[in-house]
Amino acid sequence: MSKDQPQHGENGATRRDFLKLAGLLTAALLPACRRVEEYIVPYRTGPEWNIPGADISYATCMPHAQGTVPLLAVCQEGRPTRLHPNPEYPDHSGLDAITQATILDLYSPQRATAPTFHGRPADPAEFEGAFAAWSRNVRENGRIGFLFHQAQSPVREALIREIRQKNPNARFYAWEPLASHEEQALAEAIAPGTVQTCHLEQASRILTIGRDFLGLFPIGPNRAFSLGKTPEGEHYAHPQGQYAKLTKLYAAETDYTITGGIADDRYPLHPDETATLIHTLAASLHQLTGHPDLAPYGSEPLPGTPLHRWAHACMEDLHRHSGESLILLAPEAPASLHRVVLTLNVILQATESTLTFHRRPETPIPYGDLLRDLREKTIETLFILAPQDTFDTLPELHAALRDTPIESIRLAYYGNDRLSTHCTWTIPATHYLEEWGMEYDPSGRLCLRQPMILPLHDSASELEILSGLIGSKGKLITAGNAPNNLSPAYHRTRKTFNLLLGIPAYEQEPLWQQTLRQGYTSATAYPAIHTIPKPPAHAIPPGALKPGIALLRRPWSYRAYDGRYRRNLWLQEMPDPVSGMACGDAALLSPELAASLGGKTEGLQTLTAAIRKTHISCPALPYPGIPHNTVILPRHIDLPGSRLQTAASSLRLSPLPRRTEAIHPPTILRGSVEHSPHLLDAPPGTTGQPPTLNLADRTPDTREQWGMSIDLNICTGCNACLIACRAENNIPLVGKQDLIKGRDLQWIRIDRYLRHRPGASSPTLQSVPVACQQCEAAPCESVCPVNATVHTDDGLNAMVYPRCWGTRYCSANCPYKARKFNFFDYAKASEADTKYQRNPNVTVRSRGVMEKCSYCVQRIVQAKARHRSGLMQGTGERPSTELVLTEDMLRLPHGAVQTACQQACPQQAITFGNLLKLAKPSATYNAQSSPRASRLLDELGTRPRTAYLSRYSPPPNRD
Repeated sequence: MSKDQPQHGENGATRRDFLKLAGLLTAALLPACRRVEEYIVPYRTGPEWNIPGADISYATCMPHAQGTVPLLAVCQEGRPTRLHPNPEYPDHSGLDAITQATILDLYSPQRATAPTFHGRPADPAEFEGAFAAWSRNVRENGRIGFLFHQAQSPVREALIREIRQKNPNARFYAWEPLASHEEQALAEAIAPGTVQTCHLEQASRILTIGRDFLGLFPIGPNRAFSLGKTPEGEHYAHPQGQYAKLTKLYAAETDYTITGGIADDRYPLHPDETATLIHTLAASLHQLTGHPDLAPYGSEPLPGTPLHRWAHACMEDLHRHSGESLILLAPEAPASLHRVVLTLNVILQATESTLTFHRRPETPIPYGDLLRDLREKTIETLFILAPQDTFDTLPELHAALRDTPIESIRLAYYGNDRLSTHCTWTIPATHYLEEWGMEYDPSGRLCLRQPMILPLHDSASELEILSGLIGSKGKLITAGNAPNNLSPAYHRTRKTFNLLLGIPAYEQEPLWQQTLRQGYTSATAYPAIHTIPKPPAHAIPPGALKPGIALLRRPWSYRAYDGRYRRNLWLQEMPDPVSGMACGDAALLSPELAASLGGKTEGLQTLTAAIRKTHISCPALPYPGIPHNTVILPRHIDLPGSRLQTAASSLRLSPLPRRTEAIHPPTILRGSVEHSPHLLDAPPGTTGQPPTLNLADRTPDTREQWGMSIDLNICTGCNACLIACRAENNIPLVGKQDLIKGRDLQWIRIDRYLRHRPGASSPTLQSVPVACQQCEAAPCESVCPVNATVHTDDGLNAMVYPRCWGTRYCSANCPYKARKFNFFDYAKASEADTKYQRNPNVTVRSRGVMEKCSYCVQRIVQAKARHRSGLMQGTGERPSTELVLTEDMLRLPHGAVQTACQQACPQQAITFGNLLKLAKPSATYNAQSSPRASRLLDELGTRPRTAYLSRYSPPPNRD
């Protein structure tokens, strides 16, 4: 256009006007520019100490059958939003995925909200009259029974003693689907009330027989095991490492667990071979030591089957490391097998280092046989105070309640579960974040549970119901109707606390406040037992393989535990750490068995089985590492007679009619891998070369340059990081149908690989968490037409959401596929489930923007603010204008910032910190200086700031 031509059109519009109009039209058409409209009402009279957006953490604990779980509840603007591990707790080791996800249950719209009578809402006066009648019945020698879940609660025990004094006819029962026979064996071998403590930090050789101790059945802090699998030592202070001193883990198991997946040598154990394996271990140890307690096992030579060879080689290695060895057995194994394993540990000198025993105060509750008493009509009224729906785990109870004329009262968290339909009354249960309580942890420390919020519904806790039943007024008093909202459970907890610790009156308040602040007290730790366990009187015979295909029902799930968390939507959308399935479960069987049944050796199929007159059907997934002639059924499949194992009369595989689950099964890596301290296993997609990151060419901030390292040698793929990221960053739920279509919004993707190693009996499972790699030469930044993805001075690849139009150019140009496009307004769709849990410091994204990991930039900003505030407070009387700040003073010390995934990781496989070479380098810098460090697709020149420390496993023992 020449300078003589007019700058306006006929209507006088300028080019700038045209661009404004185009922008408005684009804003109307592109979904990324539509924002959620919501009116935010501020506090009418806010607490003077409250700072909007600032978080306050309180110590509390979650009840658990294996011992309470201490944790921190993070509260913002008067409501709990996230759960963190308690850093002051001596045995803390991150926080597992299920525990973190329980905060979503607090706000679940499916919770029971009011008492019901035969399924209909009960009138308040009607319920008060019924409760008064129950209270009179308790105090007047009525035939009443109480069903509890297993928990070491001294407050509950004190209330039960009071009930027994008032009513000698009262009966008490306990039910836990995942009950352990270990305590029975210890009681017979040592003394009643004996518990064992494992010291994994002192074990150089560990054999686990079916015990998932890195998963759902821990025996101590996972970080103790992780340190023995880290050749560079704590904080990666010695980058060259000590590979010869690494802990070696053996695993023999039927099901594939995350513990077996990370094992150095795993043996696929047929369910009928457990006794044979333990018998062989005892016979091998007798050959090596000639110990007289093992004489019954030394009469016959060992056969030459693969199982016997594997067991003998394993025992030789354990014996060579006597005093540093440890054998673990699945908690559900028979007590007779536990006694033999106990004897093996004693002979291997484990009781002098890796294994100690303690005595727990005996429970005063003589638990009875509930089903027998129901059949004999010993009780007329039954209070069911166990939180789980027992339909899957105790179907006989449902039949008894249906067929026996008995009044049953259920304390129910969800009012419409299957057990509640058989009960006369249901009372809404409080969430553990809404109640007072006190339990022992596995070591005997007394842990306090305090409410983070008043009950959201007309609900009651177990302690409140028991207190109300023995009260003279016969009224249920809860935190919702108590004076000053102070629940009777609070008074009961304080009274029991003072009695147990024997505190003088003048010390009670200070010690209570101190314990409440830190969440636990070590004054009640279980006393040690120094008695040598007695050997078993008779040798156990080796097991015999039964003909046919064994069907083994898994009683637990990584996404539902024993079934009580099956409605938690975070856990439902979380991929199973072994199979990769979400929103469903599948049976697992070996590829060889799948082929023999007429199916394919890979991919999801339909399994149909006939067991006498019962027919079952479920999805099935061929999986390497499952023993031959064995099918692992998912938890929700019911076998005849509620058994865990049976045999099928007919079994068939057929194509899946339609996809009903989202699945990302592990990738099977073919070929062999050499093993040497100098030839380490590099994760798929890495070059295996030392870091090549150059920070100088961008003239970055010389104070902090952020980076991350992930140690694949100790990562189990447990999904704790995934749930922590979801809770921290307001990642919305997408729903089952969109999940099946691949529209998962998780910011962390865990890739899983099954790797066959030469000489090993089973493939290893390698988990690789993949999020935004925060590339120094990020390919997403150069293609964004609106400059929505930018690089910050401290090295973060940031997202500016108001600019993002959702063109998805960045996603197409990302080689890691770590960016997720928000197809729909998932945040609005999942508002009922997640609105009150959301972190107010993180933007709630609306439809049509790219979502990705940000290295928890909000935590970095908060840490900087806290650090600078501390500097200002340390100036004393000097005015701030006279304060001279240097770069070293302003630089955040290592550990001042923890990303959500790093904080939650039970294995401590994630480190985050400054990549600059300082006088005192960070653990992240040390880790990225290790020969094991490599970067995903580094040959593309993207220069990621996240490094992976490759997995190293010593070769298996073979003749």
